[in-house]
Amino acid sequence: MRTCVLLLAALAVTATTAYGQMGRMDLLTALDTGHVRALFTGNGESSIRGVIERDAWGPEQLTIEPGTQFIAQIGPGGGGIGGRGGRGGGGTQGMGMFGRADIDLRDRWVAEVDLPTVCTAFGLRAPGPQDVMVPGPSPDARMVQLLSLPTVSAAPHGAFQIAAWAIANDPLAPAVETVAAAWVKQASTEALTPEATATGVADLLSQARGLLRLAGCDAAQFQMFAPAAP
Repeated sequence: MRTCVLLLAALAVTATTAYGQMGRMDLLTALDTGHVRALFTGNGESSIRGVIERDAWGPEQLTIEPGTQFIAQIGPGGGGIGGRGGRGGGGTQGMGMFGRADIDLRDRWVAEVDLPTVCTAFGLRAPGPQDVMVPGPSPDARMVQLLSLPTVSAAPHGAFQIAAWAIANDPLAPAVETVAAAWVKQASTEALTPEATATGVADLLSQARGLLRLAGCDAAQFQMFAPAAP
């Protein structure tokens, strides 16, 4: 009997170690298992914020994969910390995360995170603190490839944003150039001439085209980069 009790105790410790203390788990799987709860909210055009909480059986290492899509929650009931919840719908802004986030939960139950993102719905407002963002997988493998690029920290955020819009929305060039011109003017410490603004816009578009190429996309397939008709 004593041997059986000791064996059961050893198996219980092994199970706890195997499930709650080994390796890492990605965010979406952790939320689906119920061992992690999270609340993500908007934070403007280039990031979202989150509070992540694990239970006693939860993973000690949590990973949020590149391209993870966060969609603004529609309707009531989305304000509390919880699981993946409902889905957004038409007219809501999406945010795709670039780079991979590794969150260490070994010595804490709750972690606050600030995740770099790009908007994936051209022409819609960027989400703010009042917007609950529901995480899910990216609907487009090309977006995952783009947001996984190792050059992510070297390229301007605007270039990544333009490339992401090309994949997600395929907007026309004039609309994108208008937004890019506003970015260029905002970033300058002095008034820019129309020529200088145009040069800044062209640089962003060129860098976005290069990012698409690195992600395995033919930039010419998108309207903003398509060759002009003869």
